[in-house]
Amino acid sequence: LDWGLAPAAPAPGVQYIHVIRLRDANRQFVYSPDAPQAQTQFEDTLRAAVSRYPGEAWLVGNEPDTAFETQDNLTPQQYALAYHHIWALVKSLDPGAQLGIGTIVQPTPLRMAWLDDVLSEYRIRYGLTPPSDFWSIHSFILREQRGDWGTGIPPGLAAESGELYTLEQTDDLGIFGARLLAFRLWMADHGQQTKPLWITEYGSLLPHDGQAGFVTQPIERARDYMLGTFDTLLTAADPRVGYPYDNGKLVQRWFWYSLNDDLW
Repeated sequence: LDWGLAPAAPAPGVQYIHVIRLRDANRQFVYSPDAPQAQTQFEDTLRAAVSRYPGEAWLVGNEPDTAFETQDNLTPQQYALAYHHIWALVKSLDPGAQLGIGTIVQPTPLRMAWLDDVLSEYRIRYGLTPPSDFWSIHSFILREQRGDWGTGIPPGLAAESGELYTLEQTDDLGIFGARLLAFRLWMADHGQQTKPLWITEYGSLLPHDGQAGFVTQPIERARDYMLGTFDTLLTAADPRVGYPYDNGKLVQRWFWYSLNDDLW
């Protein structure tokens, strides 16, 4: 997974997960009535990619619940609209394609409220729950407060704050595990228990190189968090809310951030 629509080069033996970004290079929401040319170009590019890679997995959006300009930054209404169009387009070309819904920054009550609004808007517009082949989330541990470090408030929500995590908590294994169970409970409450859950991005965001002036943490601490979360993800299960076709496991696939990004 490299946040792209198609792989830059073949990687034998490795499954590539396609990411359908919902804003173009000019930061234009591609399903806006004000951007017909952007929408046409977007759909033509998507058609070509789906036709070239049949039967593969596609994530719809990347962190649409964050106001950061580098991410998709969508209201629940915008995301519901985009998801509906993309589902119809992709499935018309390739019924065997897998589409994943969600990809929120972290499974917190505030982000699940944003998803509640997505589902509500979808039902109002289209009369049904949005279809999906799997659910996708990210699972960073970040502060939710306007104007502060972290991930801010989801677009379209009026809240001023949510989970007020500290920097010391960004690699807390207890928080990490508890939130996975909470999100699986949310899925079960919304009739989604029989869908796989993928964490398509998570990790330890504090760098170990302080040259850029960031708060740092030792690389050994990031290593311990990575190995600890792997242990959690390999074993975490609950038959009441977990995926029934995977012995009640909470998560079916996960992607550590990052082995292919040199942000720091």
